[in-house]
Amino acid sequence: MRLLVQNIRARKPNAFDHLVTAVILLAGVLIGLETSPGLQARHGELFRRLDLALLAFFAAEIAFKLAIEGRHPWRYFLDPDQVAEDRAHGCGPRAAWIDAWHCFDFVIVALCLLPHILPVHMHSEFLPMVRIARILRLLRLAEEIPKLHVLVNALLKSLPSITYICIFLLLHFYSYAVAGTFLFGAQDGDHYGSISRAMLTLFEVVTGNGFSPLMREAMARAATAGYASSTPVIYYTTFVIIGVTIILNLFVGVIISEMAVLQKALDERQRALCDERAKKAAAERGESAQATDPVADRAADLAALESQLAAMQALLARIRERNPTT
Repeated sequence: MRLLVQNIRARKPNAFDHLVTAVILLAGVLIGLETSPGLQARHGELFRRLDLALLAFFAAEIAFKLAIEGRHPWRYFLDPDQVAEDRAHGCGPRAAWIDAWHCFDFVIVALCLLPHILPVHMHSEFLPMVRIARILRLLRLAEEIPKLHVLVNALLKSLPSITYICIFLLLHFYSYAVAGTFLFGAQDGDHYGSISRAMLTLFEVVTGNGFSPLMREAMARAATAGYASSTPVIYYTTFVIIGVTIILNLFVGVIISEMAVLQKALDERQRALCDERAKKAAAERGESAQATDPVADRAADLAALESQLAAMQALLARIRERNPTT
């Protein structure tokens, strides 16, 4: 039990977290079953009791994790790895110490508990919020599953870079929307009658919906519209190449780079955990967990060879004493 508590406090894999993951999956399945009118009509009371049981489990989980922190329950909301790293470098408290996932867990459970705490006449006001909170409980899987945790953290950490890519993409859409309004607005008002319609049309184009018909219709109107038949081809192909092939691939590149960094950090943490377990196992066997000194090993080998050589010389001297002619 003590080892389990230590693993929970250190955010290490443990059986309790596996149980929490299974309960989260069960809660997700239950929410899906409640969307069926037939099942809700036949088993509504059972669903309600199961939801209360799941809510009680999640509340007990939060209370247990707060309790194991002893006199410092606020440590539940802190990231122990970040705290230890900052203290090792002499840094004081800062926002990076906060564990966003644990804060998220606490808020979700608190929202689900509101209908059972507040007066009855206020339930209708918080009912939509509670339903959203029940759905958001599935996002807790990102905390319990390490690989999914890396993916979600990569998305969150890449948001600053993605913001600048979105600004670039917006400028790209706006430039081509203005050009399309001037080129095709008079003949195709439904798609290019205004900048807003043009940007909506370009959004459909960048998703691959209706790209070829729009281009061919514009080529067919080239003779009466006063532009060359190659103008729509250049307009749409350059927009798709820049908008899809280049800009959208930047999103993938940014997220993959962040995932690589986080995966490397996760691998280093797992390696450190394995080293710690190996040292503990060596200590239990009475072996030294420290690495041996190669210079000392060579000196010991040399001393052993010298002792063996001295023994051989002594043996040879005895043989010569007994047989002087040899």
